[in-house]
Order: sequence, then C-alpha cells, then structure tokens
Amino acid sequence: MRIIRANQKLGEEELGRADRFTGLVRFQRVKPEPIVPKGSKAVRVLRSSFEAASRSYWHTHPGGQILYVESGRGKVGWRDTSGDLRTGMIKEGDLVIVNSEEDHWHGATPDSDIVYLAIHSDSSWAIGRPVSEEEYTGQASRFLGTI
Repeated sequence: MRIIRANQKLGEEELGRADRFTGLVRFQRVKPEPIVPKGSKAVRVLRSSFEAASRSYWHTHPGGQILYVESGRGKVGWRDTSGDLRTGMIKEGDLVIVNSEEDHWHGATPDSDIVYLAIHSDSSWAIGRPVSEEEYTGQASRFLGTI
C-alpha cells in the first residue's frame, strides 16, 4: 500500500488544447506519472476544471473513464447501443462511468463551472469532432435529465 499525501499530488496546471475542447479547460495531474497498483494496469487521475459552457470534443477511451464531480454542474453526451444521442445533467457528488470505446463528451453547463476527477487506465484517447450547439443544448438528443 502507498499513501500519496495532499502536498505531494497536484501537478502543474495545464490548459486544454483548442483542438480537443470548446472553451476554457484546465487540468492538473493528481500525480505526474501514472499510478500503478502492484499487479494492475496503470491509472491516471486528472483534476479537470471547465468554465461555464466549456466542453470536450467527442472522444473515446480504450479502457473507459470514470468522472467524479467535485463541484458545479455539467452535461454529458453519449451514443447508446443503437447509435442514438443521449444527454444528461451531472452535479456535485455524481459518478459517471464511461464504457471502453464509448463515444462521449462532457463539460460544464452554460451557467455553471464544473470540477471533476477524471480517472482512466490509458493515457490515449481518440478525439472526434467538436460537439455542436444542438448536441450541447440537447436539441439533437433524447434528454435524460439528471443521471
């Protein structure tokens, strides 16, 4: 077992790249290098801050992703097994589990910043296109409310 103390963990703040995000997004690595529990795969943990209306592009993660919302309100979008677009609202304390290779996006609501921990087992991710306004506002999807 290892304990990573609070004063040992957060790395330098990085800005989200304009070819992966809409709006202002900041990241801090909880630990600069991947965390590797003995006998397990490496895990990366990022603290992600999205200003109001900021969001990721569509993307996938080969090992899936977990988001834990620390503060604020956000939106997520994904394609279900039939390819239909779904959107939902997330808030402080919510946990979002994204399946391996599931096409999705996430970000802040138009009127609230959001901060969450993003946890994934692989640093690679396949970036798609920007989220359209219709997709972001839920006009192009089946809105599921708070999930």
